[in-house]
Amino acid sequence: MKDINSSIQDTWFILKSRKWIILMIMVLFGALAYSISRYVIPPTYEASTQILVVPKENGTEVLDSNQIQSSQGLINTYRIIMKSPIILSEVRENIRNAPENLEERIVIESEENSQVITIRATAGSGEMAADIANELGEVFSNEIPNLMKVDNTQILSPAFVPNAPTEPNITRNTAIGVMIGFILSSAFVLIRHLFNKQIRTESEAEMILGIPVIASIPIFERQSFKKGQHELTNKKELKEGEKYVPKTQRKLS
Repeated sequence: MKDINSSIQDTWFILKSRKWIILMIMVLFGALAYSISRYVIPPTYEASTQILVVPKENGTEVLDSNQIQSSQGLINTYRIIMKSPIILSEVRENIRNAPENLEERIVIESEENSQVITIRATAGSGEMAADIANELGEVFSNEIPNLMKVDNTQILSPAFVPNAPTEPNITRNTAIGVMIGFILSSAFVLIRHLFNKQIRTESEAEMILGIPVIASIPIFERQSFKKGQHELTNKKELKEGEKYVPKTQRKLS
């Protein structure tokens, strides 16, 4: 347990000693992710519409559980029909400048034991996404009586033009960029420390050599050493019996 705590403390000390490098790399990756999300990745808008699948009532006929289960069983069939070429080709013809890969921009969803089908459409603009979702719902509702010989669908809620894109998520991408920067910079600092064979502390010397440290030699700064040596030289140049006066206290003659 002590070894684990010591390793964690050593790792934290190493990272803390290089905190400015880690922070700079985190900011760099965060700014890079923000710039790419904001100016490089094209925005994607999403709009959705809902279609209700119910049996058509005839006169005073009351809906029972069998009719509801029958409608729920048709939902998987309807999901396949919505993305069939006969439906998508008509949607593409009715929408001006519709994308070619229309089937890839449409997602059909339905919750379990639900009679509601949700159509989600994505596009490069909010208007196009709403047009695709609404047009697909309209075409499907108009064509299903001819295909299935039954009229049991109606649009529950139309799609509206979204105000903001769903992708890219700038906040999420920036946070991911900062996290990646932290991971990479921390890994770089730790790997560099592991491959550095210099002995930096007395404890490292004792651990590597296996013998105790008896004494250590302090490090003198070169400027301080030269300054002291220069003052010593000036003192030697004084005549015998003459008092030494520093330069800062000497009067101009």
